[in-house]
Amino acid sequence: MTTTFYYCDHADKRTLDPVNIFRSIAQQLVRSLGDLPTAILDSLEDLCQEAKASDVDDVIQLIMELAKKRRTLIIFIDGLDEIFEHERKLVFYHLKMFLIQETSSVKIFVTSREDTSYLTQEPRIRSFKIRIGTNLISSDIESYVRHEVHHLIDRHELVVGTLELEAEIVAALVEGAKGM
Repeated sequence: MTTTFYYCDHADKRTLDPVNIFRSIAQQLVRSLGDLPTAILDSLEDLCQEAKASDVDDVIQLIMELAKKRRTLIIFIDGLDEIFEHERKLVFYHLKMFLIQETSSVKIFVTSREDTSYLTQEPRIRSFKIRIGTNLISSDIESYVRHEVHHLIDRHELVVGTLELEAEIVAALVEGAKGM
């Protein structure tokens, strides 16, 4: 079994490019192939690193070929909702192609706030949807915000005169996060 992971970070626009998503998946697959000569592995990795938007089909084909060599391929893509809708449709289209090929067992896990029906509309694809409410993650968000505020205060990047003001800042940030 081979597992790949990709995180779409709204703060880093490079991570929102579909070519970069598939390049990263391909690179992770290439690195998992320990049974090929080093020169071939290096060439494949170079192809992945140098791929441009026009080469996305070549990278997709490489992923599909590499997936055939794996009993199970698991692809995690976190935060796909951060990508513009047109590009998100393109990503879903290619992911769907992985799922309907009959030569390998591919499992795809996508986290997204947006509609993922682009992926789940194919009748040949078995899919599951899990909705996570804000009540399930609000304590994680609050913990993260509290930690980050403390970190800023410790680095003297945020100056807060009282504990009450710090609590107000944390509360406002948590409320403004709206569960995200």
